[in-house]
Amino acid sequence: MANILQDVAIIGAGLGGALLALRLHQESVPCRIYEAKHESSSTIVSGVSLTPNGCRVLDLVGALDRVRPQCYQTEHHSLMNGEGHIIKKPNVAPEELFSYKIHRIYRAALMQELTAMLKERNIPIEYGAKFEQVVEDNTDGVKFLVGGRTQRASLLIGADGIYSTVRKHLAAQLPEYTGVACIYGHVSTHSIPWPSDSFEKSGTIQDKPGALFMIPEVPDGSDLMVGRQFYYPSLDRLEWEALATDSEQLYDLLCEDYDQWQPLVKSIFNQLSKDKEALLLWPFYRVPKLERWASPTGRVIIIGDAAHAMPPSSGQGVNQAFEDAHTLVLLLTSLLPETDTIDLKFSCIDAGIQVPPNGTRVARQLGYLDKLIEDGVALDVIELRRYANGKILYTRTVKDCDAKYEVKNIDVKKNSVILEDGEVVGGDVIIEADGLYSTFRDLLLGSPSPAVETVELAYRSTLTLDSLKALDDPLVDELCIRKQVTVRLGPGKHAVSYPVRGGREFNIVLFSLDNLGPGMRRVEGKIEEMWESYKGWDET
Repeated sequence: MANILQDVAIIGAGLGGALLALRLHQESVPCRIYEAKHESSSTIVSGVSLTPNGCRVLDLVGALDRVRPQCYQTEHHSLMNGEGHIIKKPNVAPEELFSYKIHRIYRAALMQELTAMLKERNIPIEYGAKFEQVVEDNTDGVKFLVGGRTQRASLLIGADGIYSTVRKHLAAQLPEYTGVACIYGHVSTHSIPWPSDSFEKSGTIQDKPGALFMIPEVPDGSDLMVGRQFYYPSLDRLEWEALATDSEQLYDLLCEDYDQWQPLVKSIFNQLSKDKEALLLWPFYRVPKLERWASPTGRVIIIGDAAHAMPPSSGQGVNQAFEDAHTLVLLLTSLLPETDTIDLKFSCIDAGIQVPPNGTRVARQLGYLDKLIEDGVALDVIELRRYANGKILYTRTVKDCDAKYEVKNIDVKKNSVILEDGEVVGGDVIIEADGLYSTFRDLLLGSPSPAVETVELAYRSTLTLDSLKALDDPLVDELCIRKQVTVRLGPGKHAVSYPVRGGREFNIVLFSLDNLGPGMRRVEGKIEEMWESYKGWDET
């Protein structure tokens, strides 16, 4: 059976699919998103309410801090009568209890931030790639058609919404109309004559004709979404589309029994009448309960509205999709085989280093860049996380750098340097910090000032304690027991030895006169040459 998380295909780049990809990325699971719409496609002009359960998952992937400045936050949803008097003020999201308030944000703004995070992490998204069907689904993976192409993945996850195409592979159920529709629009909060400045803007006004709900969409509460739900007969798709574009009929339905509403609600209706074209229709559909949300092989899975779409009046659709994504990733990663335990007690462990562009330039000059690339890893991103919950505090994308920053000349009168691409960079002070073999020093002094060679060269070697004991030499054994630095002095040479790694290894450095050519900094050592150079020294 192939690794179930070898490569994951996500169908749908909406809120649920984007969050799923970010969670998989956190667990170092490679994934690719396929989205039928084009990147420039518009998003529903409406907000979403992020409840504590959804906020918690957004916080986990580091998104909540990014979107919070664009959110209206509240703990309550007030119930009021027609005059605007509060009848009840339930605490629906107490921060003290849940750690998060309700965060209301425009769907497009939230989608924009999640998409930006996907791009920062180099998670691939294919737009205009419409999923068509599953071709093969077995224990080795999934073969599927998308955009007229056959693709393969170890796991396929459908996050393609209430009208999911992936769901057809699991069940034949279609979304069901609940019998309720909603018409809503937006008004400026400042355009309404509220009973008082402290009037609750997040709540429901209950009057004789029915209920009008409202909630601010932006942090300062200046943009208010208002709407009304009502029973309406079932229509087919074309009929719904026709109704949605009939702004006059939508307004009449919204303001039905206008005369029976109190003045406050009438003033809201009057403001909505100024831009009837902006009214939106939302028929409430749901997905019937399915027997399963995964295929028998477990290789095709659906989440969010694709699996369990519920009427949006619950305010849980997006939040359930986020929880689905998080819970699914927890489950899938728990199924991965445990990492083999490696006995590192006597193995060579060294510190890792990050080699920046200037370091790789030196590596190229010294001829070991290819080896560095072979043994190293080119980073995509650097993340700082909170110790307690893994929350991402800072993310920095690592990009290939091919900038021409080498200094070719200096103008001490103008306090500027000329780079190899001809760019002139100035400053108040120019500081030379380009090392022992500085070129800047020559430019500053106006004459060559090469580093003075010490006429010494060194042979370096690290030997393990076991290899030294294998020599079966009492003098060497005695040397290994002592925790000391031993220096042997001789004519034109000296040798230094000392224990490292708790005495399990020994560094040996042999110094002799430099016989390398001018300007040579490092060459490969030859054991025969070293033996000849130290002929006559004691056998130890």
